[in-house]
Amino acid sequence: MRDKLLLIVSSLLLLSLSRGGAQESSDPGTPPPSPPFINPQPDYSTWTMTVTPLKSSPPIPSPAAATGPAPLELKQRQVTQTGKIQQEINRWSDGSTSQNWIMGNKRLVEEPLKHFIVVIDPDRDETAGFYTREDFLDIKWLSLDTFVHIESYQNHLCYYFQKNIANGSPGGRPEDYADNDYQRAANRAPGQAWIDVKTKQMVAYNNGSNIYTFDYGPPPTAELVLPPAFAKVWQRFHDDLNPLKIPQAPTT
Repeated sequence: MRDKLLLIVSSLLLLSLSRGGAQESSDPGTPPPSPPFINPQPDYSTWTMTVTPLKSSPPIPSPAAATGPAPLELKQRQVTQTGKIQQEINRWSDGSTSQNWIMGNKRLVEEPLKHFIVVIDPDRDETAGFYTREDFLDIKWLSLDTFVHIESYQNHLCYYFQKNIANGSPGGRPEDYADNDYQRAANRAPGQAWIDVKTKQMVAYNNGSNIYTFDYGPPPTAELVLPPAFAKVWQRFHDDLNPLKIPQAPTT
């Protein structure tokens, strides 16, 4: 019980500290938030996500932790999207980089240590959710009930949301009974989100372990094209799905 209380107090303290220079606004001309609380990214867009760890926070377990050495920590992700193709350039804690490519609902992931490339297919791979959890983080809890107020944060006028922290035993909510350790921990982790009032884009997010900040750039001027190494793996993936080379009807 004492450990649980310490964890709850520590989480609340982290939530308080992470607000930094945020200032509450009482501008009566700003309407309250309404669904959707975050607008989807345009089909042609660029953005950068920067990750700042909260060193005193307890780590959230990952599937890799049980099978091998601790993975590198993600420090920054630069994203370019053209239509249904998305490129992610990841910068890691050791200074190295790797790429991910999202093709529709599938993902080509470059392993950051050995740099081999694998295709993650959510239709066939149960771990696919692990690779997508940091795209825009967990926003399912955003609601009018978790909206607190409007405040200025990092030169943005923002809707500030704060997640109710689950403590003690699960309260009978379906989301507390997740299918894996990571999701269970994420459901019980603190949560803060700052959403730009005008654009409804994520400005910052705190999950109790890291603070994620987002910057948005101009739309790309050219279509994305898979690099040769990724294109080779992508072609082999499709060949394996159709080993008999049966002609496929064109998609519309």
